[in-house]
Amino acid sequence: MNTVDALRHEFLTDVAEAAERTALDHGIDPAVAEQIGCAVADMMCAEYPGIRIYIALDMGYRLAPRDREICLLRAEGKTIPELAKQFSLSEERIRQIIKRRDVRDPDFGQGKLFEEAAAGR
Repeated sequence: MNTVDALRHEFLTDVAEAAERTALDHGIDPAVAEQIGCAVADMMCAEYPGIRIYIALDMGYRLAPRDREICLLRAEGKTIPELAKQFSLSEERIRQIIKRRDVRDPDFGQGKLFEEAAAGR
């Protein structure tokens, strides 16, 4: 197996395992979770054959819509206990979401100076 094939195999294995872990975290039966993981990796191979994907080495991926809403409401002044109650989460989980916001979306709450200037022309 050449280096590219080995890397692709490792990537698809990681994708399958991540999907399986997520399913397990949501209370799915372990046997079904494993099948979900395999199905996700198989889908990627079937739907995107031959595609080359570049994955940047940063953590700047977007917040989930629910987490973004939590951060926006917090910025508007809602308290952590209020958010925990509204979203049926623990106060500690709300704190974790707010804490990792800066890692996942460093531009959170920031305007887009250059995009707005270009759009205004």
